[in-house]
Amino acid sequence: MEDLDCIVATNQNNNKITITGLKNDVVLDYADDIDFTDLISELAVLIDEDKTVKLSYPEAKDEKEKLILKTINGIFEKYNKCQINGDATEEK
Repeated sequence: MEDLDCIVATNQNNNKITITGLKNDVVLDYADDIDFTDLISELAVLIDEDKTVKLSYPEAKDEKEKLILKTINGIFEKYNKCQINGDATEEK
């Protein structure tokens, strides 16, 4: 299984987080509610390509950013676990 190296960059001036390294860069605006649809769509494309993702991200500068980065990391961890296990079933 091949790893993709993805980098998360934050920009507090414009309340955006950019994720590079996927087929297309994903920009998440966190000024208001965050829409993760584009990120999930990019990961869905990778499922058929049998790739996992190695994620690098900066240390959060405030609590809001910390929560967002933790959420993004959780999404990638779940995606990688499903890729490695070969299914998307929920553990109980």
